[in-house]
Amino acid sequence: MSKKSQSFSIDEDIKEELKHREELNASQVVNNYLREFLDATDATEEEVIVREINNQIQDIDDDVERLARKRRRLVNRRERVKGRTERRENEKFEEVLERLSMIPADPQHPQIVSETDELDMTPEELAQEVADYHGKEYQTQDDDFRSI
Repeated sequence: MSKKSQSFSIDEDIKEELKHREELNASQVVNNYLREFLDATDATEEEVIVREINNQIQDIDDDVERLARKRRRLVNRRERVKGRTERRENEKFEEVLERLSMIPADPQHPQIVSETDELDMTPEELAQEVADYHGKEYQTQDDDFRSI
């Protein structure tokens, strides 16, 4: 391809930078940039619009993917926290059941009644749990005899 001389004005700071970069072929750089520019401006208005829409769609897809990863991390964190909370509550519940090992499974027993506030249970529920956990007989209010 033949070369034709063309004169251009450049900014002073670029001219100073070119003085320090003798290895740089400024004509080749200008040709490359002009080709890119001309190729880009050859596109029709519709092509430019479609390209911009595609870029925006890609940006949204990237955001969706980033948000999905963030959501997965938060869901996992929530599950870990809930799991720790449940384990602590189960351990606390088992400690109470162990403390009540010598107590009858009677919803009216004072120690069962006092433990229900801490566990957020009714005395009947806790007495049933004590009966199930220790293999005891649940004592209802209409029992004439109570075990000690």
